[in-house]
Amino acid sequence: MRRAIAAAAASLLAACGASEPALDEPPMYKYSSVESAVAEAGQTLDVFWTAFESGDPALSDFRVSIPLPGTEYVTDYAWVEYLQRGGDGAVRGILSLEEDKIDGLRPGDAVNFIESDIVDWRYEEEGRLRGAYVMRAMLETGPARDADIDNLRARFHDSPVP
Repeated sequence: MRRAIAAAAASLLAACGASEPALDEPPMYKYSSVESAVAEAGQTLDVFWTAFESGDPALSDFRVSIPLPGTEYVTDYAWVEYLQRGGDGAVRGILSLEEDKIDGLRPGDAVNFIESDIVDWRYEEEGRLRGAYVMRAMLETGPARDADIDNLRARFHDSPVP
């Protein structure tokens, strides 16, 4: 859904002849439900790090979302994986292969950031997602009964935290 929104925005910018991002960030980040989701993700970040450091083989695909300069927006959000924690809240990771809208970076590039930059987190537990607060909030803004939405909802555990 984010890609569809971004593509529509890019088409509008191109039609207007604009070369600079027109908006500060994707409009969805201004929804109160998404703002609440970001706050809740921050409040539960310790759950993510505990799972990340657990070594539990049932847990995989650890990712965090951080703000970075975007090509369509001044600030956009990207998933970062293959995380390494350093001292004083420093984190290093690899830009997810799904991300193609970050200015000056390509999927697979290393990025450095600090824990306080993290706006969302996710990991898989037994094939279903924990965390992913923003994605959950966006699903709730979609149609109540839609086969694609139902299929997406099925990818999540009922609760973002165990």
